[in-house]
Amino acid sequence: MPAPATFGVTADTLHDQFFPQANRFSTNSSPTLSTVTTRILWAASDLDGALTSKNINGSSITDATSAAYLWCSKTIHMMAACELINVMTGVDPEWAKKLERDTQARFKAIEVQGIAALGSGVTALAGEDGVGPSTHIDEFNLDAGDTTLASDVIPPFRKSDGL
Repeated sequence: MPAPATFGVTADTLHDQFFPQANRFSTNSSPTLSTVTTRILWAASDLDGALTSKNINGSSITDATSAAYLWCSKTIHMMAACELINVMTGVDPEWAKKLERDTQARFKAIEVQGIAALGSGVTALAGEDGVGPSTHIDEFNLDAGDTTLASDVIPPFRKSDGL
């Protein structure tokens, strides 16, 4: 079985995005380059499992400019950073707590919203019907079809939306 997609996350991108104040990860750094790479793979595996549990084909997310790819990349960066904070010095503990909360919120979004949480650029796994209609309603017939296929995903709204 192939390794899970890391969505462009590397030790260098993780350093640049979350730990620019630290020395580059290397065989002599703490944590080592090997440890960082392992944490990235663990994070990618966790994300792959979460996506698969919601019938989302993570390997289909290949367009590096799509919302889904960027969402997955950021999530893996955040997860790996959360893991590494515990073994690094000079990291603000409040920032670490916020990063952990934000990461948990992303997994909650997958749990609640499924494929919709990722935005564009992703497909469901083959062999499974998506939730909700997959074609346009016939303009003249206006037959909604089987209502049991309608999605039950509730879109999130901000308090300021004020419906």
